Amino acid sequence: MKFKKLLLDSLYPRCCPVCHKIVEGREKIICDSCLEKMRPISQPRCFQCGKSIQNAEQEYCRDCQKASHVYEQGIGIYVYDDIMRRSIENFKFHGRREYGDFYIRAMAEYGRSYIQRWKPEAIVPVPITARKQKIRGFNQSEYLAEGIGEIYKIPVLSQAVVRLEERKAQKELSAKERRRNLKHAFQIGKNFKACKTVLLVDDVYTTGSTVDAVAEVLKENGVERIYFLTLCQGKGF
Repeated sequence: MKFKKLLLDSLYPRCCPVCHKIVEGREKIICDSCLEKMRPISQPRCFQCGKSIQNAEQEYCRDCQKASHVYEQGIGIYVYDDIMRRSIENFKFHGRREYGDFYIRAMAEYGRSYIQRWKPEAIVPVPITARKQKIRGFNQSEYLAEGIGEIYKIPVLSQAVVRLEERKAQKELSAKERRRNLKHAFQIGKNFKACKTVLLVDDVYTTGSTVDAVAEVLKENGVERIYFLTLCQGKGF
């Protein structure tokens, strides 16, 4: 068993999901240096989307002040900066699926108090198109959702909502254009089960247009309360 572990370490060394350097020992999922540097978003946060805000008295970030959301509340764990952008790109597009192990642990740990308060009956990963899933080999949101569901013993409904068609990339659009681009982009899927409270899981939250579009479909089919948990999100100021 020890020989097998040494062989795996030599053939398939684990890389740190932050700095991408080799991590000594497969039991570690992030290097010690990066673990010390990683700091989750702290208060003050926007009361609705959880983005970092400068003044606790304002309660809501700029986006949530301008537009109402379909979901009830949500949070991201880390700020979506250049470091996390590169990490997620390696996870999604360059075969570093093991980075998801660190993401899952961070989301489960730092999102614990919210998950316990929200009490979701099911977890729904934000879907991607069949074409994207074929290219990547997996849906990153489903990977995260499965890990969080296993930790909290919450069922994951991977096909509860499906994405219908390829649209223009959201990152190229303004907030208003994002909402318009996602109109009618999702529909209820084959394994949807009626429940009152759902937790949506995704890798990144920016304006909330994708979460809102998925939440709208779920609410049209009887879900009463929808919350979200993402690995990263932008700043609220």
